[in-house]
This record gives sequence, C-alpha cells and structure tokens, in this order.
Amino acid sequence: LKLTLYNTLRTALMDKGSDHASVGQEMLAGAGTGLVQVAITNPYELIKIRQQTSRGEPISQTISELGVRGLTKGLGACLLRDIPFNVLYFSSYAALKDAQKPPEGALTPTQLMIAGLGAGVFAGGLSTPADVIKTRMQSDKTGRYRGLADCMRQMWGEGPHSFLKGLGPRLMLIPPMFAITMTCFETFQRMWFPQTVANHPALRPMLPRHTSAELVRNKLKQLEERLEATSSSSSSSRVP
Repeated sequence: LKLTLYNTLRTALMDKGSDHASVGQEMLAGAGTGLVQVAITNPYELIKIRQQTSRGEPISQTISELGVRGLTKGLGACLLRDIPFNVLYFSSYAALKDAQKPPEGALTPTQLMIAGLGAGVFAGGLSTPADVIKTRMQSDKTGRYRGLADCMRQMWGEGPHSFLKGLGPRLMLIPPMFAITMTCFETFQRMWFPQTVANHPALRPMLPRHTSAELVRNKLKQLEERLEATSSSSSSSRVP
C-alpha cells in the first residue's frame, strides 16, 4: 500500500512530459504517503505497542480498554514521525539513486540496496526523537502525558538524551528493512509490471504506457502463441 501510493502520487505530481520528479515533488509524494499511512495504521501501532508493553493481556482486552476513540491516541505523534520520515526517506532515496545513475542501462539491485540503506540511516536517525515521543504517548496507561506538547516538555526535563533513546536499535532495523523492501519492490516491479514504474531513466528505458486491460490482452496473446508453438512442435514430432 505504502509504495504503491507513493509511486502513484509521484507520477501524478511530475510535470507533464517530464521523466524525472523534482526534490519538491518527491517530498510532496512522501508527505501524502505518510498522511494516508498514519490514518490507516495508527490503531494497529497503538495496539502493537500496548501488547509489547503488557504482560498476558489479550488483544481483545486492549481494544476494549481503549475503545473506538482511544484507538486514535498518539495520532499527532504518529504524524510527527511518519510524515517527516517519508519526506526525508523518499527524497534522499531518489537523490542517492540519481547519484549512482549509470550513463546507460538501469541501476543494479546492489545500487538500489545502497540507496535504500543510505536513505534509511538518514531518515531513520532524524526521525528517532519523534518515534520516542510516539512510543511514550501510546504506551502510557496512567495519563502521565496530557498531550504531545506535555510529553515533549517532560522529556526535555529528563535531558536531551531522552529524545535519542533507542537510536541504535532503530538504525539496526530501519535501513536494512527499507533497503530490502525497496530493492525487491523496484526489481520485481521492473520485471513483472514495467508499465507501473514511475518514470525514471535510472530505473528503466522509457516504455510506451499501456492500460491494465492492454497489458492483460498482451500477456494472454503471448501465452496463446507459446501454446500454439508447443502444439505445432508436438504434432511435427509425431509425423513419421
């Protein structure tokens, strides 16, 4: 969902006739992706954190305690983390791909992996304070924090280092996870669904656009031709 939405927004934001998105367009596509992502995944994030910080509490009890309105807890903090993360990640990922762009041909999986790792370190590191704030607010069961600003104020009182707790484990998770995800996504997309790849000269040569219906018809036609060729070959081998 996230990568498909980003790809769609990026393509829609590109200037007509252009084969490349500007930094601003990459950032807007990332921001839009983050906004939709938070709207969909915030309840899941909240339940996940409560489950990870509670002993023996079933999911049904967690949901019952929170209620429908409670599932939006930490929404502001989640937006504070995910929108900047997506803006930073996708814009820096595109910049790192451009930096490795060969004179001819497409980027290799290794180059995509390098771009994904670099962007993951950059975006994951800078978004760590927002991740700590979100985790604290969503794991709070005692009402310690009255809101986003109050949580930040209390953390500042503990010392600036409190905003960087968990930085090491986060950098061990985010860069490789997103590098593997982006490499697999772009590689398989290029192989199986080239018509959906956002125009980028470093990813593929410019190909004519096809609708989904045309793509299906072309695939079926290719399959029929192969079956006919196989059938003709089998018939010829039976003739004495």
